[in-house]
Amino acid sequence: MLNVKVLGGKELIAALDPARAYDVLVKSLRTAATLVMRAAKTNAGGKVLKRRSGNLASSVTQLVDEHNLTAHIGVPGKGGYTPGGQADVGLYGLVNEEGAVIRPLPPNKWLKFIWAPRGQRVTKGGKGGQHWVSVRKVVIPKRPWLRPAYEDNAARIVETFRAGLERGLPR
Repeated sequence: MLNVKVLGGKELIAALDPARAYDVLVKSLRTAATLVMRAAKTNAGGKVLKRRSGNLASSVTQLVDEHNLTAHIGVPGKGGYTPGGQADVGLYGLVNEEGAVIRPLPPNKWLKFIWAPRGQRVTKGGKGGQHWVSVRKVVIPKRPWLRPAYEDNAARIVETFRAGLERGLPR
């Protein structure tokens, strides 16, 4: 989850017309959060990560906390597994953003899975070059898709607030 917080917003509101300044900051925050959310959806939908089902991209949301002038952009989730055995989309997004190392439990055991040549589906019976692989760990590299959505748009976010304040507040 990526958090964007307006620093100095409460002081600015107190120094100016409170109702008007607050409305301008909230509107600018919503616009900035939408900008980052759209970029994150683009990154998760094929620009950074390979698009498979589209579940990650379609799960990216924004939540604006108007009271604290904070926006949260990311994938809501418990970070676990659903009863059907499907990984939580939030966990999938976090693993791609930060990377992960998967080790067996207990540690002295092996991870075992069927390996298939690229572009080939795993089929029952292990045909077409498929075979069992045993490893001590699997390393999933970082594939940042959420943080770059913010970093690539940082200047536009600042401009969003500057323009909003210029338009919305008296001179």
